[in-house]
Amino acid sequence: MLAACGVSGPGGGPSTSAAPPRPLTGPDLSGVAPGVRPQDDLFRHVNGAWYEGFTIPADKASFNTFTDLSDRALDQLKVIIESIKDPRTRSAEAKIRDVYDSFMDTARIDAAGADPIKPDLEAIDKAADKDALLDVTGAHQKQGVSGLVGYYVDTDQKDSSKYVLNLVQSGIGLPDEAYYRDAKYADVRDKYRAYLEKVASLAGLSDPPAVAARVLAFETSVAKGHWDRVRSRDATNTYNPYPWSELGKLAPGYDWNRWQKAVGIKAEDAKNIVVAQPSFLTSAAKLWADTDLDTLKDHARIQVVRAYAAYLAAPIVTANFEFYSKTLSGVEQQRDRWKRGVAVVEGALGEALGELYVKKHFPADAKKQAEQLVNNLRSAYRASFEDLDWMTPATRRAAAAKLEKIRTKIGYPDQWRDYSDLKTDSKSIVDNVRASGEFDNAYQLAKLAKPVDKGEWLMTPQTVNAYYNPGMNEIVFPAAILQSPFFSPDAQSAVNYGGIGAVIGHEIGHAFDDQGAKYDGDGNLKDWWEPADRAEFEKRTKALIAQYDVLVPAGLPPENKVNGGLTVGENLADLGGLSIAVAAYRIAVANRDPGTEGAGRASAAPSASTSAGASAAPSGSAAPASGPDLTPLFLSWGRIWRNKARQAAAIQSLATDPHAPNEFRANQVVKNVGSFADTFGVKPGDGEWLDPKDRVRVW
Repeated sequence: MLAACGVSGPGGGPSTSAAPPRPLTGPDLSGVAPGVRPQDDLFRHVNGAWYEGFTIPADKASFNTFTDLSDRALDQLKVIIESIKDPRTRSAEAKIRDVYDSFMDTARIDAAGADPIKPDLEAIDKAADKDALLDVTGAHQKQGVSGLVGYYVDTDQKDSSKYVLNLVQSGIGLPDEAYYRDAKYADVRDKYRAYLEKVASLAGLSDPPAVAARVLAFETSVAKGHWDRVRSRDATNTYNPYPWSELGKLAPGYDWNRWQKAVGIKAEDAKNIVVAQPSFLTSAAKLWADTDLDTLKDHARIQVVRAYAAYLAAPIVTANFEFYSKTLSGVEQQRDRWKRGVAVVEGALGEALGELYVKKHFPADAKKQAEQLVNNLRSAYRASFEDLDWMTPATRRAAAAKLEKIRTKIGYPDQWRDYSDLKTDSKSIVDNVRASGEFDNAYQLAKLAKPVDKGEWLMTPQTVNAYYNPGMNEIVFPAAILQSPFFSPDAQSAVNYGGIGAVIGHEIGHAFDDQGAKYDGDGNLKDWWEPADRAEFEKRTKALIAQYDVLVPAGLPPENKVNGGLTVGENLADLGGLSIAVAAYRIAVANRDPGTEGAGRASAAPSASTSAGASAAPSGSAAPASGPDLTPLFLSWGRIWRNKARQAAAIQSLATDPHAPNEFRANQVVKNVGSFADTFGVKPGDGEWLDPKDRVRVW
C-alpha cells in the first residue's frame, strides 16, 4: 500500500490519525562508480562499482536485471510447486507435480541411461527408405523434435482475422548459419564435432566418429541455404504466400504431403500457407533428395538425442551442457537441478503455473498503476506524432490511428489455458516431455480451424519480459516485470518512467520500428506511409544503423562489432521508448500524478544505500532551470540495463541477438536524446556527447 489505511487503538476502535506515508524511493545508486561521470558513460556511472565487484554466478552466461528478477521468480515458483500436496487427480496441479517430480527423480533417470529414447532411434533404424524416414521424423517433430523444415501457426500477416501455417528454415544444431562458414568459429566447429561424437557414443549409435563427420557435413550444407538473421527479420521479404499444392514446384524432392500428414497438419487447414525463406525450402528439398539415406538417418538420430539430452542420464546431460552452455556461452557449471525442473514445468504447463504465481505474487494495484503509465505513454506518442516536422500530415494521421488501435495486456490473461488433454505421469520425464510436445503441437495446429484468439498471451505471467505483437497490434507486460527496478509503487514517478515507462515506450515503439511500421492498426502488412515519409524514415534508420555498426563491447577484440542491421528494430524501440518516457513523465508532472514532483509525497532522503541520494544530481550535472528534474529518470534508465557477460556469451549475442549489448542500450541511446545532454550538461569532448546534427530522432 502507498500509506496506512488505519490501525487499531488500545480500545479496538480505529485510530484517529494515520501513520505518515513512507517517503518515495529514488533510483538504485548502490552500484555507482563515483569516478565515472554520467556525461562520459552513463552505464558505468550507474553500474561501474557493481560491475567491478560482481562475479557472474557459475551457472550463468551473464547476469543482468532480467536474470536477477528471473531468479527471484524461480525461487517463488519452486515454493509454489513444492507446496502442492495431494492434488486432485488429473488436475493441472497434479500435472505440475508429475513433470517436476519426474525430472527430479535422478536415480530413476540415471538408471535408465539412454533407454527412454531407444524407441525413437529404433524407428529411425527401421526406416527402409526416405518415405518411411519422413514418416518417422515427422512424427518426432509432432512431439517437439526439430526437423529439416520448421513450422508454426500465427495470424496471417496480410489478413490478421485468420491464422495461417508458416514454414521456416531449420535443420542446424549451431546457433546460426554463420557458425558453419565463418573462420572465427572454426574452434567452435571442432568442439561441435567432438560433441556430436560424444553424444552419439553415449546414445549407443554405431561408429560415433563417422556419425559426427556426416552430421556436421550435412548441417553445413543445410546452413548454406539459410538466410542470415538480418534478411530473415524483414517482414516483407519473409511473407511469401503459396498454395500447398505448389510446394512441389517450389521445392521438388521432398514429399510435402507425406510430411504434412506425419506432423499432424490437416490438409483442409493448410490449403494456403506462408513460406518465410522460399530459397531455403528449395535447397533443403534438393539436399534431402541428393543425400544418402544413412546420412539422413544419422541427422535424425542426432536431432532426437539433442532434443531429449537434458532429460537423460547424467553423462548425456553433462555432454550437452559442456557444449551448448560452456563452449558457446562460457557457463562454468550446471544450474541447480530444481531450477532446471522449474524451467521444464514452465515449458510444459506455463500458464497453469502462472495462474498460481499471479494469485500469490501480483497485487491488483500494480496493474492499475501500470495502466496509468501506459495512458501517459500513449498521450506522449500522440503529441510526438502531432509535432513531427519530418512527416506529412497524412502519415501522421495514419500513425496516430494505429496508436489508438494498440491493445494493452497487463499482468496475466483473462482466460487461462486448459491442460485437460495433457497426459502426464510421475515416472518418466522423457514421456512427459514427449506428451507436452505433442499436446502443444495439437494446440497450435488446431488454431488453423478456429477464429483468431485475441486474448491469447505469448508469454507467461512469471516471465520477466514484455513484447509487441505486430499481427495483433498489442503490447503485453507480464506480471513479473512489474517490480523493482523496473517498477515500484513506492518509487518516485521519475524512477518508474525511466524503468517500466521506458519499457512500455519501447514496446509501443516496436509498432513504429523498421518492421512494425509496415503493419497497420489492424495488424496487417499494409503500407500506410506517404513515399517521401518512408524515404525519410529509412534515411534516419540508416543513420542509426551506422552509429551502432562501429560499436565494440568493452573487453572484446575489435573485430567483434555490433550488427546495426540486426539490432536496428530494438535500437529504434529503445530510442523511441526513452524519448517518449521523458515526454510522458512531463505529462505526469503537469497532471500532478501521484509520485511526481509537487504531488504531495516526500522523496527519500540521501542514504548510504543510494550513494549520493535518491534525488541528488551527480557531480557535474546541470539540470535545466525549468521543467521537472529528469536526473532520477535517466539514472533509472541506466540502472535497468545493468549487465555483466562472459566473453563467449557476449560474442555469441553479437551474432544472434537482435538486441544491442546493454552498455549501448544505456549509452548510445542517451547520446541521441537532447534532454539527457541538457540534464547533465553534456558538452563537446564528453563521452556521451553527440553533435545535435548527428543525433537521430524518429519519434
